[in-house]
Amino acid sequence: MGLSPLRGGVEVGYAMESSRCGMGPATEAVTAVTDWALIRFHLEGIPEIVHEDNPGSFRVPEKSGFALVNRSPGVMHRRPGLVRTYLKKPPDQAPLN
Repeated sequence: MGLSPLRGGVEVGYAMESSRCGMGPATEAVTAVTDWALIRFHLEGIPEIVHEDNPGSFRVPEKSGFALVNRSPGVMHRRPGLVRTYLKKPPDQAPLN
């Protein structure tokens, strides 16, 4: 789990051992690191990009305060298909539900 440079900002990424999937550590880690990074680095937002054929991966941003901003054809990890782009904004910029 970590943050990587992306177009003048950062994006969040993670990998999880299959035996730990669905137990919550990815969601907990993504939430903690992105909340910290938004404040610490004064970021306008942090994107997370996931392949739609991996439901576990797109549940993490949905549970971590990210909003779905785009769903389009693309290639991720050399696999073509639908790609979801999520965005998490600082608390003062987050849309109210």
